[in-house]
Amino acid sequence: MDKIHIAGRGKGWICVEKPAGISIHNEPAKEAGGRNNPAGKGKKVKAVTRYKILSQSPHYALLEIELLTGRKHQIRRHAKLAGHPVTGDSRYGSKRSIQFLKEKANYHRLGLHAFQLGFQDQSSWVTITSDRIPLEMDMLKQDL
Repeated sequence: MDKIHIAGRGKGWICVEKPAGISIHNEPAKEAGGRNNPAGKGKKVKAVTRYKILSQSPHYALLEIELLTGRKHQIRRHAKLAGHPVTGDSRYGSKRSIQFLKEKANYHRLGLHAFQLGFQDQSSWVTITSDRIPLEMDMLKQDL
């Protein structure tokens, strides 16, 4: 069962600093290590994130994300380990970038947004879908 932030199956949009590639296979530790050590310490666990670039500007990319495993902070940790932290990420992103986004773009959020979520109800599979990218994330395509 795929997961995005909660138990269930889903996909989401993510806005990252700098453009990126296709799929991340990594084995971070069970406990996250924060900005300076996103891989963490201790026992390693399998974590796979599939992504597709939807659009990009010279400094930002809008990605469609699908989690093939569900680990704590998986999207945020994989983005940081790939060298493209999620915009507005106070735990794994750079303080300088966060400050720049706040001052120049009035951007005050984490660049993650679930657009499809599925879960098992009492008798059937339920899928909830949103077709709108949040305005704050969409405007970064125009670059700053």
